[in-house]
This record gives sequence, structure tokens and C-alpha cells, in this order.
Amino acid sequence: MRNLTPNKLILAGFIGVSLGVLLPLLMVMGYIRTTYFMSFLSYAFSVVGLGVGIMGVVWQRRIDKLKNPHQEHERHFPKR
Repeated sequence: MRNLTPNKLILAGFIGVSLGVLLPLLMVMGYIRTTYFMSFLSYAFSVVGLGVGIMGVVWQRRIDKLKNPHQEHERHFPKR
């Protein structure tokens, strides 16, 4: 669990969403037999991948904000 980083979560989310797109494509093209299980598995990959990717982005944003807490304020309200 210590080796888990936001970038790894984002990558895992990307892989999950990619599988959620590739599996139905392969089913429609006829390379994989279409079953209810494969359809639900494809949907699950897509939803879980999206959730994991969003968690990784939020985690990375929090880390960036902790490193420089005034960055957001300075971007919206620049000093004159």
C-alpha cells in the first residue's frame, strides 16, 4: 500500500477505462463472444476505471496544494 501513488492510480484508471472501451469493441467485431458476463465486466471496468482515475487526480491535486498552498489564490488574484 505504501507504493501506491496518484500517478499509479491515474494509470490504473486509464487502463480500466480503456478495457471498458476495448471489450465491447471486440465483442461487436466478433473476436470475443458476447455474453451477459462480458457485458457487465466491460461496464464494471469502465465505471471502476473512471472512479479510480478521478481519485488519483484528486489525490495529486491535494498533494500539489499542500506543497504550495498560496498558488491557487495567486493565480486568481495576482499581486499588483
